[in-house]
Amino acid sequence: MEMRNWLRMILVGFWLLATCTGMAKTVVAEDAPAIVIIQPRSVAAYQDAVQGFLRHLRLLSPTRFNIMIFEEPAGLYNVLDADTETAVVRSDIRLIVTIGSSATLDIAQHIHDIPILFSMMLDPERLPQNQANVTGVSLRIPSSVQFQMIMSMLPTAKQIGIIYDAQKNATIVQHLMEEAKTVNLNIKPFPVTSQKEIPDAMDRLKKDADVLLGIVDSMIYTSQTAGVMIRYAIKHKIPFIGISSSYVKAGALCALDVDPVDIGRQTAVIAQRILAGAPIANMAAESPEKLDLAVNLRTADIIGVTIPKAIRDKASLLYE
Repeated sequence: MEMRNWLRMILVGFWLLATCTGMAKTVVAEDAPAIVIIQPRSVAAYQDAVQGFLRHLRLLSPTRFNIMIFEEPAGLYNVLDADTETAVVRSDIRLIVTIGSSATLDIAQHIHDIPILFSMMLDPERLPQNQANVTGVSLRIPSSVQFQMIMSMLPTAKQIGIIYDAQKNATIVQHLMEEAKTVNLNIKPFPVTSQKEIPDAMDRLKKDADVLLGIVDSMIYTSQTAGVMIRYAIKHKIPFIGISSSYVKAGALCALDVDPVDIGRQTAVIAQRILAGAPIANMAAESPEKLDLAVNLRTADIIGVTIPKAIRDKASLLYE
């Protein structure tokens, strides 16, 4: 594992040197400061985010860094201050960029003296609240943006149903309930403790809510449950606001989705501020700046929803 990670690091270094050729103030030296990236390779969106990060960091920063990419935190731990020729000197690392929740939580637990910048993290609320060396860009779409989309697309909808894992997402749903009241919407919560309870929750939601709003919930929304919930919603003419464009493609009415490359760009902007000396402790985590609207016009027709022309024109993805 160590040899593969370091081979990958060397290849990245050569790639950065090649892409920087001819640019002003670009020097990659043996004693250059380092940026470590922890990027699990199993998720294509993570790779897109890293590409966006590296591309924009080169544009933003006059300083060149040695980039070290590890597939998992253990790869960094194995070489950090190790008594070997491949050791990484801790003081040489200016920033650790973590991609995704798992890598971020692991690194944050073990490293407290180096700035940690997360990207593509679903659940930043799981990070310790008092840890001053961590910030980043989450995948959380602001509830105000979600509610505005619902009101624009479904102006008569007032009761917003949410099915969620009662143990993991109760706090998030409570926050959504409070936010919804500020725009005269009402969240109807349908907590469940297992996937077996989802059909009953859908039956109750059909009677009591105007819309099903999907939230990030690893128990509720899986490859096994998503199709069943989408088919149920269409059959009973329930507008289903999905959690990504893939849900819309499968039959959900609409969804706001993130652009991983742009999240990488946004992460690079924060990285440049940290590298320039801005205190990370004063930086709040950010939400995605760029959102893509996906709409399924065929589903809208089946369930009897008229999509306003302004929304159709604004949508990045239209499925017919």
